[in-house]
Amino acid sequence: MWGEKLLVKVKPLGVAKAYLQRELENVELPEGATIENLLEAITIKKDNVDLSLLDVATFLVNREPAPRKTILKDGDEVIIMLRLVGG
Repeated sequence: MWGEKLLVKVKPLGVAKAYLQRELENVELPEGATIENLLEAITIKKDNVDLSLLDVATFLVNREPAPRKTILKDGDEVIIMLRLVGG
């Protein structure tokens, strides 16, 4: 069961902002939350929005690469970056 709450600073870079519900800086999550839980809390919930680019997003927690299963701690900074390719 979830206990205490934690506050995480979110920094979406570039086009990652287009997938978020609103302009965010700090997000409150339950203790034990992961990057996946953070994404569930902040992404747009509309049928006509393709969120597939988030499947290949890169995440940094406190400027270190982190997988989606990373458990977040109070005060962490999460950077969300989308990989774009083209030519």
